[in-house]
Amino acid sequence: MRSVTVDTRGLLFSFKIVLALVAVASAWSLWLPVQNFFTNENAAAVLMSEAERQALFEELRAAKGEAQTLGALSDQGRYITIDITSMRIALYNGADIVQTFDILFAPTLDSPDAVPQGAYSVDMKSDAEISTVTMVRFPYFIQFGDHFALHGAPTSAQGEELSKMYPGSLIQLATKDAETVYEYVSEGTPVYVRTRKVLGASTVTQQVPLEYDELPATSAQAYALADVAARQTYLVKSGGDRYPIASITKLVTAAVASDVIGHGTEVMAPNAQHYTLSELYYPLLLRSDNAVANRLAIHAGSDYFYSNMNAYAHALGMTQSSFADASGLSPKNLSSAVDLVRLAEHLYNEKQYLLDISAEEDMTITSRNGVEWNMSNQNRLASDPHFRGGKLGYTDEAGQTSLAIFNVPINGTVRPIAVIVLNSKDWKQDTRTLLRWLVDTVED
Repeated sequence: MRSVTVDTRGLLFSFKIVLALVAVASAWSLWLPVQNFFTNENAAAVLMSEAERQALFEELRAAKGEAQTLGALSDQGRYITIDITSMRIALYNGADIVQTFDILFAPTLDSPDAVPQGAYSVDMKSDAEISTVTMVRFPYFIQFGDHFALHGAPTSAQGEELSKMYPGSLIQLATKDAETVYEYVSEGTPVYVRTRKVLGASTVTQQVPLEYDELPATSAQAYALADVAARQTYLVKSGGDRYPIASITKLVTAAVASDVIGHGTEVMAPNAQHYTLSELYYPLLLRSDNAVANRLAIHAGSDYFYSNMNAYAHALGMTQSSFADASGLSPKNLSSAVDLVRLAEHLYNEKQYLLDISAEEDMTITSRNGVEWNMSNQNRLASDPHFRGGKLGYTDEAGQTSLAIFNVPINGTVRPIAVIVLNSKDWKQDTRTLLRWLVDTVED
């Protein structure tokens, strides 16, 4: 039998070389984080002065406080805010800000492609979405609200970065920033879009004081008169005091539903028939249907819906307002006359379709199965030719409440005037008293 002799000296030498290389690699891996730490610190020291560091700290602190003012979109976990006014996007974990980024491009607020303010959630995400028409590639594509999205810098089919900002309802970030956001979110992550600065108290203070000897006598414990187009408040009584607001709540319910549910979405009504949200606005605002309000909240997820009602109100600067249900039956649905002026301004300037619906005298809607639902407006002022829209309410705790907007002729011009009355014994008479007082006081 032939024997085979193996020379192990070469193998031993090779093994020693491998061990040496492993040792060097291990030492390098231990040194690398330390080196990176000093390198990054030194680079930061060069790129950012102490003043700039302080400015960044103040920015982050302000952003964190802003998140708390908005209210938690999610009591726990992650969500993002997109501020079109300041062109910034921020990642949050609960009330804590994680990171912020610049928005490079977003549709202008007067564009038909503008992203409306409101609450959304991530529908889908793709590391690369490709247009079948232009073959343009949008990296780290995050879609929310069905047809809105954010992404990184677009590239051609050949992978070349394009300098052109693509129009449409798309928000563009630097690619590296978009990648960070992409990794942070998942399907269902809440997204809140803001398209204007938070309204401060100065927005609704008197700009042109009216001269009067005494406040008009009403049964209402609190009230306010304001021009919602000029954002000018003429008269306030107990404006900052909080009261239950009853079914005025449904105006917030309708506004939030338009954002978190969507106009064309079918929802099962209390009669077990399916109607679109656009159709259910009518029983919600004309009949003041509590069961419809509750169905809308349940459709979106009650806790999620109530959280968004609070976030929505706080984003409008309604700092004295809080909501515990969608109908207004809860005495914990609280607001103030000044806060409700802000709501009236918002509805008039940005959601007039809800005012149009609330001003209808009667309406018939038809379910998917052809079942008709006839209804009339419970608001007795709906037949007034000057009535522009609004909502009234009543509970034992709230008394009579009303938010109403009228087109009022004053000094030869017609002005949209909001009249807010809270904890009233006769809302209709109080509303008329305040309107007559305004006309008599400002007429030349």
